[in-house]
Amino acid sequence: MSQTLSIRSKRLFGGPVSKSNSLLVMASFARRAFVLAVLGLSAHAETFLVDASNGPGTDYTDLPQALQAAGQNDLILVRAGDYSPFTTSKGVRILGLEDNVVVSGRCVIQSLHSVRKFVLYRLELNEVEVRGCDGHVAIQLPGDQSRNLRGLEVSDSVDVRVSGINTWGDSSPFPATVSIIASEVELVGCERIMGEFGGFTVGADGRTAVLIDDESRVRISLTNIEGGSGSEGDFWGTDGGDGAPAVHVRGGSELTITGDGTQVIEGGWAGHSPGNGSSEGGYALLVEESSQVRVSGVTLEGGWGSHHDASDLHVERGSAIEEPTLADPTMGFVGDPIPGQPLTMRVTGPQGGNVRYLLGRIPEINYIGGSVGPDLLVEIRVVNPGVIPASGVRDYTFVIPPNIPQGMYFLGQASVVYQGTAYRTASQVLLVQ
Repeated sequence: MSQTLSIRSKRLFGGPVSKSNSLLVMASFARRAFVLAVLGLSAHAETFLVDASNGPGTDYTDLPQALQAAGQNDLILVRAGDYSPFTTSKGVRILGLEDNVVVSGRCVIQSLHSVRKFVLYRLELNEVEVRGCDGHVAIQLPGDQSRNLRGLEVSDSVDVRVSGINTWGDSSPFPATVSIIASEVELVGCERIMGEFGGFTVGADGRTAVLIDDESRVRISLTNIEGGSGSEGDFWGTDGGDGAPAVHVRGGSELTITGDGTQVIEGGWAGHSPGNGSSEGGYALLVEESSQVRVSGVTLEGGWGSHHDASDLHVERGSAIEEPTLADPTMGFVGDPIPGQPLTMRVTGPQGGNVRYLLGRIPEINYIGGSVGPDLLVEIRVVNPGVIPASGVRDYTFVIPPNIPQGMYFLGQASVVYQGTAYRTASQVLLVQ
């Protein structure tokens, strides 16, 4: 029987289960029933068009106005332009229709009810804070156009899934470029998450790229991460700044990292010391305070130091890191979710692994005994294309139905059974364009 774990009673590697789980399972079934009822009403959801230029068909010229008018599950379409930041607790869908949909300032998603979903797709954001959300939050940033993202912080939230980050981590207002505190989070398909460079201050240390703290549970997949590098020293006795860790895990948190062999997690470089000073590079992974990490399919590299490079890993007593011999599977989408166009689900994994592709519209997080990774959706379509060939890649391509409505939300995940163990990949979220 599946078990839905709370943030405070979780075990990644099969430890004891909280006494509250029976109640949580019952709550999970009730939540599914309620969400199904809500989804059944989705045909009545309204659509609003936001256009800063006030072009034809415009309902509102700024996002806060549209969010104030929107009801639960409504769809907000946004044309290219510059927009004000917003704060919301509504379960809505926001879809950028074009490139260069830019929101400056801090966007806050807070106090989302457990049966609601907030989905944001293809908007360029400057700062994002997700706090106190019991519902599902999905944010997909537009890859190369997300470089203006200064920082993301998630706190006290039970299901947040983020993809498409590509940021240099400049001037993050949070403790790290991505800070995760007492939350369950996925970071998937992020081309680059960098910690902040020490800057032009002589001898300043770099900053951490991803900080995971306070009993958080996190899955990172198909993502490159680099710690911030220290700034230069000077000839008057100031050493160069130290490089920062790429990923710092503490506070009894749990992290799983998966990759397809092409991703790199690298500690920040030390700043050069013109004299005989000493500055240290950052670890790729720093694990402490009774935290646990499982990592595979990525290259770990310690940052350059003035006298020697940093170690790839640093694990303090009481913490643990697991590096399986065979890399855990990954799954990603190739293509865009456009009606009438093909979309490919791509799995990487061990040769001979039996693949099941799962598609659904209801998110969930169910940890199942004897498996690696949780179920992350209630599947409405299951496809078994066969086993993974010698190439290590198994694709499944399908055509998005031409009549599927714009803004429809769905999730994908894969399950791979290999040598008697079921491995579940991280999920990916799509909003039909």
